[in-house]
Amino acid sequence: MNKLLLPALFFGLLILSYCAGRKHTSPLGSYKMLGTVKGVADGTWIYLKNNEGSSLTPLLDSALVKEERFEFRGQLKDKVLQTMVSFKEPFYDADGTFKGYKLSDAAMLWLENSDVRLEGEKGSLFKAKITGSATQQDFERVLKSSGDDKLLGFIRHNPNTSYLGIYLLNLNKEKFGKEVAAELFSLMTEDKRETNYGREIDDYLGARNSRGVN
Repeated sequence: MNKLLLPALFFGLLILSYCAGRKHTSPLGSYKMLGTVKGVADGTWIYLKNNEGSSLTPLLDSALVKEERFEFRGQLKDKVLQTMVSFKEPFYDADGTFKGYKLSDAAMLWLENSDVRLEGEKGSLFKAKITGSATQQDFERVLKSSGDDKLLGFIRHNPNTSYLGIYLLNLNKEKFGKEVAAELFSLMTEDKRETNYGREIDDYLGARNSRGVN
């Protein structure tokens, strides 16, 4: 083989490898969840589940706990997703017949493409401390308040601190009515409107049809 051809071929392979690697990157980034759950034995499976679908929604991921620690890595298709981190336990019929396994001892988590930490204890995972998700922080703030007025106030004054505002607006759009929903929706930035929640609000308000978009 021509000696001049070898460096050119090697350089070409490097270019192809670089392009192939870049093809799989996403502008949304990826998430990494590092968790610590005290009291969990080595070799125990822990699960990450999409919490926005039915009970039949496939699991997002699973990991083995080692030295009370676990790790999840992945990439969300949307910018935020309501998820659940949990263990599994057996369940039985009234006569004691084994039926299968169910998710139990769970923590609800708003997952974003960011670095997230979870710290909890076996048997009370719902009390876990979760950091690294702005939407999760806003969610915990909202949990401490109640009533439609406080909910409206939160959305109106925090439209873009995280993705919780657009989620809550979508969840309550029909109760608020189109006039209020449209006002609150107008406060959202483009990245919030282009989530699945934003598109559902857009459809509810009839904006897509009025623009001739199917």
